[in-house]
Amino acid sequence: MTQPMTVMFPLVGTSPNEVPSSGISMPLRPMLKLSTDHTEWEAAASFGRWWHDPASGQVVLSAAAARLLDVHARHHYRLEDCFVQAVADDVAGPIRLLSGKCRVASGDHEFRVIDAVAGMRWLRATVLPADPAHPSLVSGILLDITQLKHAAVRERLGFELTEYLVGTHALGDAVVSVIQLICKNLGWEWGAYWALEQAPQGQPHLACRHFWHQPSFDVGTFSGSSSTLTMMPGQGLVGGVWQTGQAAWVDDVSTDPRFLRRTSARDCGLWSGYIFPVTYVSDDGEQHRPGVLEFYSSLSRQPDAQLPKLSSTIGALMAQTAQRLEQEAVIRRLAQVDGLTGLANRSHFYAQLDQACVTSSKLGASVGLMFIDLDRFKPINDAFGHEAGNVVLCEFAQRLQALAPEGAIAGRLGGDEFALMAPNQSAEALAALAEQVLDAARTPFSYEGVALTVSASIGISRFPDNGSTSPELLRSADAAMYRVKQNGRNGYDVFSTRNRNALVRQQASLAQRLTIETELHQALQGHELFLVYQPIFDLTTERMHAVEALVRWQRADGTLVSPDTFIPIAEQSHLIVEIGQWVVAQACRDVATLRRAGFDGLKVHVNMAASEFTNGALPEVLSKLVDATDMDPGCLSLELTEGMLMKWPEQVIPVMHALRRRGFEISLDDFGMGHSSLSLLKTLPISSMKIDRSFVRDLSLQSRDQAIAQTIVDLGRHMCLDVIAEGIETDAQLAILTQLGCNLIQGFLLGRPMALADLLVQFPSGRFASADRPSLVSPD
Repeated sequence: MTQPMTVMFPLVGTSPNEVPSSGISMPLRPMLKLSTDHTEWEAAASFGRWWHDPASGQVVLSAAAARLLDVHARHHYRLEDCFVQAVADDVAGPIRLLSGKCRVASGDHEFRVIDAVAGMRWLRATVLPADPAHPSLVSGILLDITQLKHAAVRERLGFELTEYLVGTHALGDAVVSVIQLICKNLGWEWGAYWALEQAPQGQPHLACRHFWHQPSFDVGTFSGSSSTLTMMPGQGLVGGVWQTGQAAWVDDVSTDPRFLRRTSARDCGLWSGYIFPVTYVSDDGEQHRPGVLEFYSSLSRQPDAQLPKLSSTIGALMAQTAQRLEQEAVIRRLAQVDGLTGLANRSHFYAQLDQACVTSSKLGASVGLMFIDLDRFKPINDAFGHEAGNVVLCEFAQRLQALAPEGAIAGRLGGDEFALMAPNQSAEALAALAEQVLDAARTPFSYEGVALTVSASIGISRFPDNGSTSPELLRSADAAMYRVKQNGRNGYDVFSTRNRNALVRQQASLAQRLTIETELHQALQGHELFLVYQPIFDLTTERMHAVEALVRWQRADGTLVSPDTFIPIAEQSHLIVEIGQWVVAQACRDVATLRRAGFDGLKVHVNMAASEFTNGALPEVLSKLVDATDMDPGCLSLELTEGMLMKWPEQVIPVMHALRRRGFEISLDDFGMGHSSLSLLKTLPISSMKIDRSFVRDLSLQSRDQAIAQTIVDLGRHMCLDVIAEGIETDAQLAILTQLGCNLIQGFLLGRPMALADLLVQFPSGRFASADRPSLVSPD
């Protein structure tokens, strides 16, 4: 063990065990001998002893106490000489304590001492109870509590660092506070953070963007040279620490060749320093180093100082914050950017447009908006696949972004729809920009050696002329774009009064549709729907052959809604499926009523929507409905239009076969209006077909209509199908159809749609012949 230093220099002629006492007050002389006892024990326990004579103002220190206070060893001291190395702000307390002015049993006071080699240390001066043998003296012990303080500092520093970093949304917002916290707690004069930045063109470099220094320490020159300097990875001390990921200690910044700011550091009185990386490893195993922290002192700090012990914790906390912020930036980007094109997505574009409207309103400025829809884009997807479509979308997005003026924002709203917001652009500038966008869309796109061509339809609106909010601007631009579509596409249009009128009509129509859709939901649940039946007669028997079930809607207030109004809306909203199932169920119950009235074998025709006939579950659903009323499936004839059949033949025909296997009949409605071929017709599992009313209307005037009707009747007879003529309103039409051999007749002439009760009253026997209408059956 190293021999402890002595508290005094022996006088000439004295032995080591003799203690000179000249100049020392009488009460302290016995303490000189005590001050040299147990020096090894004191050193090992990191404490020393002291004695103070208030009368003479003299102090005797043990060797360990003198070493703790970092004062030169001598026989005795004046009270103020004991604290020459103590921090000035801390001196008053221990002087009062040692002087006896605050003398209490077991009193103590903590203060800091700055050692040029060891750095800052914490000491605690404690007053011991008075010694009866020396009642005039104040005595006590001096304890080195640096390790305890360091532990407390580490705990407090870790807590405060976490508090700073966890709540921050930008690393720069918290890094200066972190540097200040480290400098104040650990006694460094200057600290800084070097961040890795990506240059617009060239290699990434390290730049000092954040630094702090003790207010009492003039380091302006050093701060200036640091903030203007950039370092490449591996360059200088900072660049080397970043590149290797290893911390570095600088004993003398003015002579270390690795240190690039030697002159300014020397001029500012900086001496030693410590530099360490901020680094973390991501989930994929890749190491990230967002920056480097550095701290400098005016003292010759040693590598066993506090900062090296804490640097890994500090670096880890900052690295975790950098990683969190990086992940938040990715999440924010995913939330704001369209994943395919890299443009602003719909929600972020709308938010930016909202903000632009607010800002422009305050400044009295304008905002231009372009709503862009690519023409003929779907055929590219259909012909070449979505990969080709994505190439077109991405390339057009790049072209659009390149055309965007300064301050403009380009976005993809979805599918092949784009938008461009351009603040402070005149009407002329917007028109010129629209022409450039049209050219960008018309320029061919290359996909696997194939030139793909599209065009664009652009609608333009301006704030505040065409709307004071972003939704209004979007509606205006959309209305202008829709007009371009109507006029042949491949152009642009600026929102005008003409567009405004069309937009008002469009909005009114949409509002009406949404209102009816909502009310139709309620009508279905509130029993506002009901069925009427139009009879279909067989001229050969003059009896009712079948009835067609037609749905009607009567609101709670008694008003009737036309089927031409609510049926198309029901088809668009898919309510038609629920309505169709209700119609079949109600028709089955009504057929049971007809059977009890003597109408055995009477068929009921029900119109089916396209979405129903493309549903593979339809046969099972209908079977359950007819089984519930014990109805013969052959009495239910499902009508589908020729156009529906030709639009989705692959989905519809298998469902038709499944229905026929279960015994249901199928009638082809509006025959002659579609484009079905005879080769397809002969394979269809139908039981009847209806001559469209357009061929019936002019039968008495057009010989061609008679020829077509005759052909359909003959075709049905040869294919063993029932042929029904609908829309019969005059005796002339009925007479011609009778001559053509069409025996199944439906129309206002023989019976309008009516409630089930009225049907039973008007046709109790199921016959249409009456006293006021002679039989139309041809005589033999």
